[in-house]
Amino acid sequence: MVRALALLYESTGGNAWRNNDKWLSGEPCVDGWFGVHCCPQALPVLRGDDECTADGGGATGVLTTQGSAACHSGSVTGTALDLATCVVVKVLLPSNNLIGSLDGALCELPFLQHLDLSGNALTGSLPSAADCLPRLTYLDLTQTRSWDDEGGVSGRVPEWLLDRLDFMAPLRLANNAFDDPTTAESAVAISRLWQRCQTLGAEQCSGVPPIGCSAFNRQGQRYEVELDGFGCVRCPTSLEIFGIAGAVAGIVLLLVLLVAAYTRLVRKYPEYAKTHVASIMILVGHLQTLTIIGRLQLGWPLVIQEILASFNLPLMGYIPLPCILTDPVLKSVLSYVETAIVLLPLVGAWLVARCARARKAWAEYLLSVLFTLLFTVGLRASVTLFMRYDEDQTRLIIARLVAGDLWLFWLFLLFRFRRLLGEARVTAENAAAAKAKVAAVEAARAARAARAARAEAVQSESGLPPDDRVLYTEGELAMALSYYEAFHRIEVGSATVEQLQRSSARIGGWLAAAAGALSAEVRLQREARRAAEAVRYLTERYRSDNGMGGARWPLRSQWQLVVWARQGLLFLVSFFMDFVLWFSPYEAHRTARYVFAALAIAVLGGFWHLQAWRQPYAMRQQHWLEAFLYAVDILAILLACVYGALTHDGAVQDGSVQLALELGLGALLGASVLGAALVIIGGLVFSPLTAPLIEDASSGGVRSYV
Repeated sequence: MVRALALLYESTGGNAWRNNDKWLSGEPCVDGWFGVHCCPQALPVLRGDDECTADGGGATGVLTTQGSAACHSGSVTGTALDLATCVVVKVLLPSNNLIGSLDGALCELPFLQHLDLSGNALTGSLPSAADCLPRLTYLDLTQTRSWDDEGGVSGRVPEWLLDRLDFMAPLRLANNAFDDPTTAESAVAISRLWQRCQTLGAEQCSGVPPIGCSAFNRQGQRYEVELDGFGCVRCPTSLEIFGIAGAVAGIVLLLVLLVAAYTRLVRKYPEYAKTHVASIMILVGHLQTLTIIGRLQLGWPLVIQEILASFNLPLMGYIPLPCILTDPVLKSVLSYVETAIVLLPLVGAWLVARCARARKAWAEYLLSVLFTLLFTVGLRASVTLFMRYDEDQTRLIIARLVAGDLWLFWLFLLFRFRRLLGEARVTAENAAAAKAKVAAVEAARAARAARAARAEAVQSESGLPPDDRVLYTEGELAMALSYYEAFHRIEVGSATVEQLQRSSARIGGWLAAAAGALSAEVRLQREARRAAEAVRYLTERYRSDNGMGGARWPLRSQWQLVVWARQGLLFLVSFFMDFVLWFSPYEAHRTARYVFAALAIAVLGGFWHLQAWRQPYAMRQQHWLEAFLYAVDILAILLACVYGALTHDGAVQDGSVQLALELGLGALLGASVLGAALVIIGGLVFSPLTAPLIEDASSGGVRSYV
């Protein structure tokens, strides 16, 4: 005990302290060294700030002391019996001009529970021994330095401190110089610090997420907490900020151009939809799935996690707004920007599709494209907004309401697309029925016209008087028949106009029936074309539902809804995993991790089986590609779990094993993207070889390629 305090005195320039009264004189608990508080050895656990108890339970009335004869053993033999019968439970030396390192000091104080060394100029790292300060519950190491000054406690946040987080209140580490919080080695520490401090709040926590990041500022390098509070962002230089802003603007412009080019290409060349475009969208769906499983807290290597997150276009994450703005209200407002970026285009397209008439189909198509591309982006933005940290409870409630509204809007659009698909299917069936009815009327007309012509011929030869009949002029009949031919491409038969005029009484009934059926068919065909155009993007990349088994659920023509369902279920697994880990102790995280990993694998496996059963794509290699990407997703989850277990989420630096797993996981994901790209390029180059899938009716619905 005396040795540990003496080491602290010597390593921090005790002679220059503002108050070093009694230090190194006698025994700290007996002679009353300044800032040292003790409890009887039989009552070593603090209850509150000053009461000594045996186990922190019931009241004893015994208060801490700063030097008391009662702590002396009473022995004067000059041996170990002279040691005090009290133990050090608090060391409080705030703003006392301590200058120097803490490395190696204080670890020999096993009953120390409160440590306050704030307002000093400490350097070096905290002790790294695993059994250091096993009872610590109060820690304040806030320093006086600014972010660009030298000094501050440095090194890694020690494991013993992380293990004590559940009992630590307060925890103040502001204005120090701990290791870079954005590296893989710091990821576990940042996560555990965030989990504790989001509970404690700003009054009892400082310097670490979600309150701040000043505990990691080093000379010339500043960090600020991200807008969502989950981690720290490195603040770039002014030149870097302009470069980042230009890059983000370029990315946004490129995305707009790509969406416009894609829409124009597919609408101009619809024959490419089931071939090249469908293959490209399989790859896009794979990347979106990877962004969701990359959010699962499975212990991913940090570089892999950042790459997967970048697929989801975290535009606000690229711009270091926390470094530019310091006002908490402005930061709170800007946390909604990403949600607005996602919502505004979709709401605008929806309003145009709802109100427009002349361009309604175009607006529906654009809305479908935007929703597909922004589906996972919006889900991620909503989760970030829902789980963000804010000291102001009103702002926090507003953020969660906005996140909930975004989810409701997503559901609204999903049900709207489903309704449009159903309407398109019903109108197509009605139009087909009307066409069949017109064909039946025309067949009956042809038969009646032939019989009428023969009857007229017989009547003319027999000399019988003609029937009373309504005569149609040659122009009226020609106009009616040409009108019918223009819509149906069906010849009216071999009867001449003169013969039809002589049979006008009989043909008049047909003209009335045909006109009614024709009018209904024309109207239904127009409605069917309009409805099909509105959902064209959702259906054009998949096979039709005609043929054997086509009408079974889920419909192949509506497979985009299945893709969204897959991504939505994976998102729910990720969200509930975050929620469970948020409120569960760290020791239970590994079990929860494996449970949610199994759920994610079950979701992927189920949709893999569904895709293999329904075969929604038009080309064989597209089914092979989809199956390959499903296997990659499942294998990536398994490797991430193995990596997290063996490397303790990257914190344990076992070079060979860690490097092998990181390279293996990176190679797997890279190969999946490269393989998909090669399939797409091969389809573009060798398009004659990519024949569409058809139904062979003669073989009982067996699929073949031509």
